[in-house]
Amino acid sequence: MASFEKRSLNPENTSHQYTMPDVYPVDSTEKLTGIVNPNSNMWLPSGLTVDERTKVMGTIDVDARLAVPRSPTIRKNFDLSVNKHVSSLLEQNKISKTDIRMPYIARWIKVNCEEQLEINVHLCMIACLSDYRVLATAGLPHFWGYNFEKQDFGMTVSLDHTLHFHMPVKANSWLLWVIESPRLSNERGYVTGRFFDEQGVLVASVVQEALIRAKPKPNAIKHFQYKSFPPVMENSEPDRFELKSTNSKL
Repeated sequence: MASFEKRSLNPENTSHQYTMPDVYPVDSTEKLTGIVNPNSNMWLPSGLTVDERTKVMGTIDVDARLAVPRSPTIRKNFDLSVNKHVSSLLEQNKISKTDIRMPYIARWIKVNCEEQLEINVHLCMIACLSDYRVLATAGLPHFWGYNFEKQDFGMTVSLDHTLHFHMPVKANSWLLWVIESPRLSNERGYVTGRFFDEQGVLVASVVQEALIRAKPKPNAIKHFQYKSFPPVMENSEPDRFELKSTNSKL
């Protein structure tokens, strides 16, 4: 299901949005620990690599690059999803039960198309991107970090998917695709995602529920609870999120 936000012409209109996560820009050379080349492997069940050129829906040519957090704490946690790094920690007995990969990831992503396309075509391509690596995010705490190779992977399938467009956006421009999974229980994974443009504007949001089946091994940690922080206002800046101009009919 998809919904489209229409721009209000009311000058008294109010607005707010979450700030884009603080990550290095798409052209940064920053890499996570254990990554030696763009084809370094992460997330074995889905065959995900750090930077990849892939086909979404079998036809849409996509560039995806791992976004590296500026926060040392979050960056260290992201390291726990790099197979080579985690394997090294396990071999050296330097990983503990507190080294659990959080169900959160960020990637720069765009469609490779130079043609002048109608805005509705771009929105259709964004809809295809909105399913990119969503299910894998729910499995991060259970398949990486301390739980690396401690689960027998079964199957995953999407049960429902809702996409909210907040403003027109072009799929061939770099977008930050941020995904998190607030809950996984009873084989149901709940995942949310947000698309930000390079200026930090939230342009689209996603909600998905998925069926996820896996069998933990005896030495796996099966249950976690994460602290959720309340929103903190960063600044107040009138019209910051207003669209300056558009030819879209949204």
